[in-house]
Amino acid sequence: MSSKRTSLLLLGAALCISFVLDPTPDRLPFLALLAAISGTIILPRSKTERTVGVLICCALLFFYIGPTMHSRFLEDTVGRITEEPAQHWAAPDTLVRLGGQQISFQEESSRYIMTACYWLDNSKALVAAHRAKGFASGSIIPIQVIGKGQIEELSAKILANDDNGVALELTKEFLPTTDLYPIAATSEIVVGGEAEIISTYGGSFPVVVKGFLDLVGQQERVVVEKIKDTDNFVGGMSGSPIVQNGKIIGFMNGTLKGEKRLALCSIAAEVYANTADLMNECNP
Repeated sequence: MSSKRTSLLLLGAALCISFVLDPTPDRLPFLALLAAISGTIILPRSKTERTVGVLICCALLFFYIGPTMHSRFLEDTVGRITEEPAQHWAAPDTLVRLGGQQISFQEESSRYIMTACYWLDNSKALVAAHRAKGFASGSIIPIQVIGKGQIEELSAKILANDDNGVALELTKEFLPTTDLYPIAATSEIVVGGEAEIISTYGGSFPVVVKGFLDLVGQQERVVVEKIKDTDNFVGGMSGSPIVQNGKIIGFMNGTLKGEKRLALCSIAAEVYANTADLMNECNP
């Protein structure tokens, strides 16, 4: 017993000396937890008490280290935002109808809310800017389109459902908006400039373009930051177009976890290049 207590005292002394040599306040919780774990192991206890003590100390250590690791991951991610994209995309020689309308999918008792990215014509639209689980290509589903003061009950065929979004073909023509917009080339996106996110569901509000983020194994993103604290990126806004200088530069894809001020957006020119041909091929 004396030997174990001596070991614990020596460890405590070593920890105290370590803190004196580097008196950083952030290190105190970690050193205290290390002492608690060591005491639980070294001091005499029953096997059950020792096991429970170690588990409790490990849980406390995890809750201490977890936020720190996430904070470092977030800092690293934000630090990788660049002013130039990893790959440039040209502007398509066409105009599209502006999205931003709320699209509600009905699937049995479930209701999913997404936002239209753009309309290719009066019957085809790209929605959400990401894959939607549970909706198979070729199926026909009931949807609601909620625009400027109007709600339309429609049916739509799912032409495709992939990382670019959900491509829809309505069973009848519907004029969502008369606003035609060009899609910007990546070289036209002004980093540091103001833009606007367009959304019926979450509300339209100003944002600042922070730059480009190259995600490993995924499409590159345009990162935007909200300007006002009263504005929020909310679920259901996925697909909302970002407009800068009269051109669509991106479609909201999601938010950066742990940083509520930032939203990740698919590059509009890339999404259009990946989806327009498919949607045009499906003309009746």
